[in-house]
Amino acid sequence: MVKVIALLKKREGMSVGDFIAYYENFHYPLGMRLFPEMKRHIRNYCTGEAGRATGALGAVDCITEVYFDTVEDRDTMFRRMAEDPELERELSADEERLFDRSAIRVLFVEESEVELPTIK
Repeated sequence: MVKVIALLKKREGMSVGDFIAYYENFHYPLGMRLFPEMKRHIRNYCTGEAGRATGALGAVDCITEVYFDTVEDRDTMFRRMAEDPELERELSADEERLFDRSAIRVLFVEESEVELPTIK
């Protein structure tokens, strides 16, 4: 499975509730409209002080997983983002409302899953 993981930090001054509501109601639908290459989009919200991820990359408020059928589909999406100024403007403007863009980290990964044995 071809996947992109994005480590995301909410915009300064935005509450966790407003962050989640905006992501779910505006940013996620925008992404699905702009990027038909995406086949699955999972948002993992780090809620509460104990749940907020921190580490060498700094605070993380959401770990997003975006799935693609092929590496070519993933690369097509990123190529369109780089080559289409109008698409880039629309996406950037929306990201500015939601994220600390300087803190975004994107990882290209291939998921591998094994079935765990059943414990009786």
